[in-house]
Amino acid sequence: MTLDLRAMTEGDLPLLVDWFRHPHVSQWWKSTPDLAQTRAKYLPRLRGEQPTRMITVLEDGAPVGLAQWYRWDDYAEDRDNYRIGRGELGIDYLIGDPPTCYRGLGTQLVDRLLGLLRSRFPAGTLVSVTPEADNTPSRRVLEKNGFTLVDVFQSQHLPGRSPEGPSAVYRRPL
Repeated sequence: MTLDLRAMTEGDLPLLVDWFRHPHVSQWWKSTPDLAQTRAKYLPRLRGEQPTRMITVLEDGAPVGLAQWYRWDDYAEDRDNYRIGRGELGIDYLIGDPPTCYRGLGTQLVDRLLGLLRSRFPAGTLVSVTPEADNTPSRRVLEKNGFTLVDVFQSQHLPGRSPEGPSAVYRRPL
């Protein structure tokens, strides 16, 4: 099994619609958008108009998930809400294709994503991730990749966002 990361393209957006509808994803991403909503949210990122970098995850050449990375400073309200320090990076990820779940791909995905970030940022740059505290699979993936739990708390509900449960804040240096 070979896991690769590539820049997401507009042609990948229908896959996101499908992945977001699966219960193992919608439970945590709190979103089941249609294609028009997905295009509206993600095309600005794909065009470089927004600072989040989108990645398609491939297993043996077939798309199975997504990843994204960003500078928390570009989202200061979120950074402050999750008690993240200035200068830190953030990542999000999912394995969307149900048959590929629970086979260790998430752990490999985060490892690959950290490798990508190491090639772009200085050693020691902090990466913070904020899964919901009840998202045990995501928390295990982070722990397997050397992240340390630094806090668990109920974040503030930001306008325009779906309510979420308590957040578990994980951090590690590159």
